[in-house]
Amino acid sequence: MSGHSHAATIRRDKEATDAKKGAAFSKIGRLITVAVKESGGIADPDKNAKLKLALEKAKEVNMPKDNIERAIERGLGKTGGAALESITYEGYGPAGTAFVVECITDNRNRTGAEIKNLFTQAGGNLAEPGAASHFFERKGLIKVMKEVGVEEQMLKLIDFGAEDIQEAGDCLEVFVSLNLLDELKKKITAAQFKIQSSEMILRPKTKLSLSETELEKVSKFQQRLLNHDDVQKVFINL
Repeated sequence: MSGHSHAATIRRDKEATDAKKGAAFSKIGRLITVAVKESGGIADPDKNAKLKLALEKAKEVNMPKDNIERAIERGLGKTGGAALESITYEGYGPAGTAFVVECITDNRNRTGAEIKNLFTQAGGNLAEPGAASHFFERKGLIKVMKEVGVEEQMLKLIDFGAEDIQEAGDCLEVFVSLNLLDELKKKITAAQFKIQSSEMILRPKTKLSLSETELEKVSKFQQRLLNHDDVQKVFINL
């Protein structure tokens, strides 16, 4: 019986992992499709910065080549399916935190209603465009694996053009203006530093300081948003 139970546990774990992986593939597939569509059909990542970043994300999660190709074809209008569009929602969550939620949807009305409901359930509210985004600024973020002699590594990254660097576990979070993102990545790669990921983000200009209780409420709300199929990214002024 114990062996059978162990097998059942392994199967459940595998199903949970597969479901999580499938959800990631779906979100990144939408990101690829919209990146191609909104560029007017540019499927060359060297000429489409958003597509290039989306393909890097696909690589990070080992997304199958067939899935990537289907997403690109959908963006080019070669395959059917509901039309996708990107839309951003802004609002305030627990403890007055400012939220910017980036989505990709095939039904703007449905997504809007569902996101509004999540804000309401958390004791917050949706706001007009610009009401929360002014707390943030667009930046490029490159996560670089720490090397032995991290201080020397940080000095090199600053010489390469990094605006700011923060330590985060086994990584260095390197912030840079968007127009210098690709250039900085090339310099980091040439220096043989390992890049874990890179993306375009909204970085808070100023950050709130919350109590542990408030922070827990904000974190739970953030996770509920991220669990929504249409949500790509969630930014908070923390």
